[in-house]
Amino acid sequence: MVYSTGHPDPAMGPTVFARSARRAALCALVLIFGLAPALARDFSVYPVRVELRPERAAETVVLSHRDDRELRFEVSYQAWEMDEAGAWLLTDTDELLVHPLQVAVPAQGSATIRVGFLGGADGRQRAWRLFIQQLPDEVETEAVQIQVLTRLSLPVFFGPADAKPQAELVRARAEAGELRFDLGNVGSGYLGPQRLTLYLLDAAGELIESHGADVGYVLADRRLPVAVPLAKEACARLRTVVVDVPEARQEASASISEHDRACEP
Repeated sequence: MVYSTGHPDPAMGPTVFARSARRAALCALVLIFGLAPALARDFSVYPVRVELRPERAAETVVLSHRDDRELRFEVSYQAWEMDEAGAWLLTDTDELLVHPLQVAVPAQGSATIRVGFLGGADGRQRAWRLFIQQLPDEVETEAVQIQVLTRLSLPVFFGPADAKPQAELVRARAEAGELRFDLGNVGSGYLGPQRLTLYLLDAAGELIESHGADVGYVLADRRLPVAVPLAKEACARLRTVVVDVPEARQEASASISEHDRACEP
């Protein structure tokens, strides 16, 4: 989508330099704030998650759309880790083989990107983010152009075929009007984005209340902080939290001792 404004009288409008600077600034703002899962109407990417194995160390990503114009993209990648607070850590690396790095998707057509891992299996799952950045159209005009460009970020994993996640609850506590815990993954594979269901139980094992919580990826051997609102009355009765983790096909639980409860505001 392009929003265009022009000045019919050049004498009344900005100079060519000012127009170019303004155009660059506007495009930069769109690049910063315009991140979205779709680039144009009827645009698709498949698969949305690349999973590599020792026996299949390369995969094809297909970009396709039904627009009446050619779309161009630039492809890059970075190694992906998580820190103790669950924040992403992205670093430059040359471990993957990605081709091509410049992609043109023809009008109402498709194009492919090959992604492969150059290393060998070491028993642990590795992760990267594959970035597919739409490039601006080459439009020759003196009018100010705002092009809405999108940057896709796809996860890429490499590890053993039997890699599986295993969830655990760490540092479960009630404080500052919230139930807080770290969703840990002590398995050999990632936990994908999902909606958790939290069951809060009293000393007799009776349900006090339940909550839903949407969470993102938790890489193998990493943690992600989770927090949900907790009323003072529920806090006083809370003794156990049980969490249904669909991606791991399991429930994880943790006890909440008196020491772990700070129910006063």
